[in-house]
Amino acid sequence: MVLGLAMCTGALLAGWSALTHVLLPYDEAFLGKTAEQLRAFNPRIVKFMTHDRITLAGTMVSLGLLYLNLSFFAMRQGERWAQVVVGASASLGFFSFFAFLGFGYLDPFHAFVTLALLQVTIQVVVRQVPSPPRIETCPRLDNDRAWRRKLWGQLLFLGHGVALLLAATTILAFGMSVVFVPQDINYLGMSSDQIAAFDAQLRALIAHDRATFGGMLLCAGTALCLTSMWSFRQGHRRLCWTLVVIIFTPYVMTLWTHFSIGYHDHFHLAPVYIGLGLLALVSAP
Repeated sequence: MVLGLAMCTGALLAGWSALTHVLLPYDEAFLGKTAEQLRAFNPRIVKFMTHDRITLAGTMVSLGLLYLNLSFFAMRQGERWAQVVVGASASLGFFSFFAFLGFGYLDPFHAFVTLALLQVTIQVVVRQVPSPPRIETCPRLDNDRAWRRKLWGQLLFLGHGVALLLAATTILAFGMSVVFVPQDINYLGMSSDQIAAFDAQLRALIAHDRATFGGMLLCAGTALCLTSMWSFRQGHRRLCWTLVVIIFTPYVMTLWTHFSIGYHDHFHLAPVYIGLGLLALVSAP
């Protein structure tokens, strides 16, 4: 629960930062330029960084809510699979922190928070989940229509998680290499080399945001895949609707930030549209 609360708090701080000054003091120190100077060079660069950080905040709050849900409704009830889900998901996030080796910007606050939460994650992995006494109920052996529909929903959630993993690895790879996709270049109105010519460190700073988002998406995809595989039970509707709400939240934030900054490329937003379509299928009566 501490880990989940920390993720939600970090999401609020990241969102507040992205909607106000965008660049933190150590970001400006790394660049040697202020946000006002970036806006004077190209006003869309700061907006682009805002969109990266808002999408990161959406994924963080989603993952934090999932951790809170698993800790309270599963781990507290002795469900050991939930411990594996949180431990595996969070551990991948810590490994993805080393993506900074690919672009050369070590965010000091990010490093501090990572080190602090690492201690909590180690406790999650090594501590034994309590097993309070409970009455075991025999599973139903008849696969009625409702249960078969739930299995289709489980398959859609699992496919959703796999898609997030593919997207995460792609974003991580781009963040550690070329940084920008063609749609980004079209939105910014200048090439990556032109951005680097203005400030050699600016591309590394943007790459940090992209790779951080990719790492967070890797955690989310892992958590969704494992939760989808291990948690579905007959008669447990709460989990299904919890996953719908948790996944829906970052999609809404992503669409809102893209349209608010004028980034309307529908090909770029196609994964979000597909994800919302999958959620609509799962939620269909």
